[in-house]
Amino acid sequence: MRLGPGPHVLELRRDGFESFRRELTVEQGERVEVVAVLLPASPVVGPVEPPVGPLEPTPEDPEDDRIVESWWLWTIVGVVVVGGAVTAGVLLWPSDEQPADDWVLHGP
Repeated sequence: MRLGPGPHVLELRRDGFESFRRELTVEQGERVEVVAVLLPASPVVGPVEPPVGPLEPTPEDPEDDRIVESWWLWTIVGVVVVGGAVTAGVLLWPSDEQPADDWVLHGP
């Protein structure tokens, strides 16, 4: 489609689909490519009537008791991480011991 320079509005409509609308400005001699995707329109849903009668509690889903959601797992993980950090700190702490007499140190 050829358009003159300036602002334009591109709007596409089709029954059963949501409208596509794009505002664009075309410069003199410019070529603009627009990709339009028409999405199916959402179905119109009428008012929903509330259920009649008492609501029964739904049974708990056994998949909801996943191990990654348990507090004790994360407590154990935290203790292991803190223990590892303390151990690494103790092992990597510089010692104040002087080198043995048979060592030769070079440098400043």
